[in-house]
Amino acid sequence: MIERTAGLLAIALLGCTAALAPAGAAMARTAEPASARPTGTATVSVGRLILDPTERGYRGSLPVTITNPGPAADHFWFQVREPVPSSFADSLQCDYADPVDNHEVRICAVPGDGGDLAPGESRSFSVGFHVLATPRAYPMSATGGVLDVFSAAGASVSTSFGAQFRSTTGSLTRPRPVPYVQDARPDAAIDVTGPVTVDPYGSYRLPVRVRYAGDAPHSSLYLKATNLPAGVVIEGTDPTSGPAYSDETLVPGTRMMPGEERAFDVVFSAPTSARDVTLELWTAWFGVSPDAIRLAEPAALAVVRPGARVDLLAVPAGRQAGDADLLAPRALVLDVVGAGATDGSSALYLALRPEQAHRAVGLPEGSRFAIVVRG
Repeated sequence: MIERTAGLLAIALLGCTAALAPAGAAMARTAEPASARPTGTATVSVGRLILDPTERGYRGSLPVTITNPGPAADHFWFQVREPVPSSFADSLQCDYADPVDNHEVRICAVPGDGGDLAPGESRSFSVGFHVLATPRAYPMSATGGVLDVFSAAGASVSTSFGAQFRSTTGSLTRPRPVPYVQDARPDAAIDVTGPVTVDPYGSYRLPVRVRYAGDAPHSSLYLKATNLPAGVVIEGTDPTSGPAYSDETLVPGTRMMPGEERAFDVVFSAPTSARDVTLELWTAWFGVSPDAIRLAEPAALAVVRPGARVDLLAVPAGRQAGDADLLAPRALVLDVVGAGATDGSSALYLALRPEQAHRAVGLPEGSRFAIVVRG
C-alpha cells in the first residue's frame, strides 16, 4: 500500500492495452493430468530466529536446512513469509510475492548450484531479518513466519517459525518475553529548514527535514509536490535519492528508525512563475505492490502465466504508440485472471517495486500500458 498520514492510495492500472512479443517468445502450457505429474519429496528444518539489539534496531538470521530424501536429483526453491512486517534483510536472491496479512512474502532460490540437490543431499543457509524498532530492556517475541519448500518434481513441505528479541541486557527469557507490537499506521512529518536558494546550474533548492516517529512498516518514503508552475519539475534531491519524476521524488537513504531525522535539499527546475508549492510526505508499504492490469486485448493473456517475466511499458497520453517508456523490466507475473474472458474482467497481476508503482500511477489520464513477454 502507499499511505500518507491523512489517507490511503490504492494502486491499480486499469484500461490498459498489451503488445506481445513474437509467439515463440512464450507459449501457454497445457496442464498435465494429475496422474502424469512427477512427485518429489523434501524435508526442511529451521533453527531459532534470534534478533539481537544493535545501534539500528534488531538483527538476526534464521538457519534453514533443506534435504532431498528422494532417489533422484531435483531442483528446489522456497517461499518465506516474514514474522515481522518490513523485516526482510535482502540477503538472498528473491522475488516478491503477494503479501499476506501485512507481511511480505518472498520466493527465493536455494543458494548454491542453482538449487539443484542430489539424492540424499542437504543444503544449509540462513535468511536475514532486520527489525527497525527501538531496542528494549526486556525480551520480546513475534509469531507468523512461514517457510515453504517446493521442487520441480512436485515436492511441497511447510514449517512455521517465530522470532525472539533479545533484551538490551542480553536476556531472551527474563523477564518473560512479551509480544512485540508494531505500530499500525506511519507517523512521519516534514519541515522546511531554510530559504530557497539558486545553485550554479540555475536549479532551485529547498532544504527540508523528514522525521519518522514510529516503527510502522514501510519500504520507502517519498515527496509529492502539488501546485507546481507549468513546466517545473522536481529534478531530484541532494544527497541523491535516485531518479526523480515530474512531481515526486524518493526521500534519500534507506528505511527509517523511530525518531530518526533526515535533512536534504529538494531540487526543482527553474520556475517560470511565482507560486506557492505544497510538498506532501508519503510512506510506501509493501516492498512491492501487486498491481492489476486490465488488458484491452484479453487474448494477450494466453501467452502469459504466473512466474513469467514481462517488461511493463507505458505510452503517456499524447504520445505516439511507438514512443513508450520502460516502467518495469522483467516484472514478475503473480497471477493471470480470466485469460479467456471477453467481458473486460480479465486481469494481469504484476509485482512492482514502490518506485515503479509510483511512476505508473502518476501517469496522466489516457496513458496506455503494454507488456513484452520475456523469453
